[in-house]
Amino acid sequence: MNTGNIRDTFKLQVCDPGDQTGCNPPMWAASYSDMSGNSITQLVLNPGESKRVFLDVTVEGEEDADSVDILARVAIFGTTEKVEHSVSVVVSNYDYGMAISPEMPGQIAGQLDIVLPPGGILEINFWVENTGNFPGGDKAVISITGLESSVLRKVLIDGVIANENIVVGSGDRVLITVQLEVLEGVPSGTTGIIKVSASSEKNAAQTTSVNLIFEVRTIHDLRFTLEGEDELSTDDEKSVQFVLHVTNHGNVIETVQILTSDSLRGWTVNVIPEEFELEPGDSREVTVRVTPPADMIQDDTYRFTLTVQPKGMPVAGQPLDLQVTAEVSPGLNLLSEEYEQILVYGLTTIGALLVVVLFFRSRAENKRIIEALEFDAEV
Repeated sequence: MNTGNIRDTFKLQVCDPGDQTGCNPPMWAASYSDMSGNSITQLVLNPGESKRVFLDVTVEGEEDADSVDILARVAIFGTTEKVEHSVSVVVSNYDYGMAISPEMPGQIAGQLDIVLPPGGILEINFWVENTGNFPGGDKAVISITGLESSVLRKVLIDGVIANENIVVGSGDRVLITVQLEVLEGVPSGTTGIIKVSASSEKNAAQTTSVNLIFEVRTIHDLRFTLEGEDELSTDDEKSVQFVLHVTNHGNVIETVQILTSDSLRGWTVNVIPEEFELEPGDSREVTVRVTPPADMIQDDTYRFTLTVQPKGMPVAGQPLDLQVTAEVSPGLNLLSEEYEQILVYGLTTIGALLVVVLFFRSRAENKRIIEALEFDAEV
């Protein structure tokens, strides 16, 4: 990586660490190559830019435990700046290798789809298995590449950050956790591939990997299930309850709202609780209590709609139609029938009396008119 502030050319050298006169080649042939396997001797990097290169060593020893020491050097052209690292290559008659696989595999082998919201954190478990046959065990080298400027990554074992290569016994496997965190300021819509690889400390050329198809995107996904039927019956004195289980299938903490349609004809609907926070993957029980109106005189069916939604996001709401039928109790039914009969009899009696009164009044009026006419005739 170019940690300077100007563009530089970096010279890649392989030296014999025992040679004090300069940079003579080591006992075994060695060189550098890029990600495509092409042999390279130099790199041009802009400030802050980094590239991955490989040191390739041809093993020329034939006996077990034959070895060679190699000095890997990277120098900046035109300066005295350089960095060096010594490595040892040892001949072994054993095979060394590591295999990595997700604890919960995806639909495509060697690939997982990952979606995180801006600032989101996710932990993924992987099995790292020692596929070699060296009886003394081996160490696994875990590398995570891709989206370095957008996603922070950590390797954990039992919740503790693994700062060194991981010891894996012969024929054993170890569960590791890769923690991914979207860095602050990374916008929604950012995509890319993060590669999680494992190799043996003694055989870096042979690696296995899992590709994480990564996307930064906020997902609002509230779902609910109704416990029991969506139609209930009761009498005019008792309320009924519907029970819902709301689950957050999204990837952000949601403030959940439970809304109901307007009450009609004296019916009341109470939701407990009406609003609450729900972590991704968590569920919450909600009770909906429906009470019939007081002083009912006949059966009534009340239909209403319940909506579960993220607060302030009605377009993401999920509606549910519910129905309650309240039946008037038999005692009240008989009482109401008696009142109806009394009312009918009373009105009939009053009507008959009015007819009789009008009849007699009419006869009296006619009699007065006749008497008046007779009087006028005599005069």
